[in-house]
Amino acid sequence: MANFNPYFASSSSGSRSEEDEEAILNAAAMILFSPEAERYDGPLIKIPCRNSDMPGWKWVQELITGYPLRILENCRITVDNFMRLCDVLVGNNYVPQNPHTHVSIEESLAMTLVMLSHSTQTRVVAERFQHSTETIHRNVAEALLGLCRFAQRIIKPKQSDEVHPKIRYSSKYYPWFKDCVGALDGTHIPATVLVNEQMAYTNRHGTQSQNVLALYSMPFILFPAVELHHVSSFPDLPENVDR
Repeated sequence: MANFNPYFASSSSGSRSEEDEEAILNAAAMILFSPEAERYDGPLIKIPCRNSDMPGWKWVQELITGYPLRILENCRITVDNFMRLCDVLVGNNYVPQNPHTHVSIEESLAMTLVMLSHSTQTRVVAERFQHSTETIHRNVAEALLGLCRFAQRIIKPKQSDEVHPKIRYSSKYYPWFKDCVGALDGTHIPATVLVNEQMAYTNRHGTQSQNVLALYSMPFILFPAVELHHVSSFPDLPENVDR
């Protein structure tokens, strides 16, 4: 009579059980993820990602009609100026409006101001306004372009031959700066760039930033004479400038 080895029997049975279990899982995966899967049990059910009861347009309406401090804290602008800015952007075609779009100019401007005011990531804005990241990116880009077009119209250097009072009545600056018409300076602004482009934007601190060269008119109001360069373009400019 042959000797019976219980260890060998249990080991063999366990391995067969594991193989059968793996085969069942593989078969289930092939059925679930196969292009033919929809034929057996109808179309796959799509679950909406952002279905909050407080969509972006509704939240913006609350900011406009609600307590005045709310829109000031979120968008850094008053209600009156916000509405006037919307009218200017649309009325002058700085932000073209499509009648078939699902995002109004108020919502588009609000998401742009929220992102700029609080350095908010796109995904966070997408969750707040209940839109896809693609919709957020497209509308913010259009609003920013419109704001830049508007800035070119209203922000201009003041043409005057008069000496600025801050220089004229200061023994520290007059008469050495009596012919000064403006100021030029540079600074670094933190930037987020693609991995393959980070080397060109890496500053001496090891982080990525955008080198900005700006010109200021005499009242020291920035006018459209700003140039953007890689960090390596102007290595002698200071990286931390107090305004």
